[in-house]
Amino acid sequence: LLARLRGEPISTDEPNVSTVGIKVDEWTLSAPGSSGRLRRFADRKASVVLSTWDMAGQVVYYATHQCFISGNALYLACFNLSLEDEGIENLKPWLLN
Repeated sequence: LLARLRGEPISTDEPNVSTVGIKVDEWTLSAPGSSGRLRRFADRKASVVLSTWDMAGQVVYYATHQCFISGNALYLACFNLSLEDEGIENLKPWLLN
């Protein structure tokens, strides 16, 4: 997901491998066009650097997540909509941890 958000191509030749532990990386967002409310931001040619933490989703890692979660962060939890109710149930440990 992070690769796609960064605009990186996804290889169909390689399998999608689950994260093991935590993968810490950076994602730099460049200023958008210089119109509207973001004009001052864009005029400075500024960018925002986000620290991304991809946490393993396996049950064995759930207890470690609380060590890294804080109220001063933005979280993106993804789940499979095609699983319907099961997908929501799989998301609950992340939301309630």
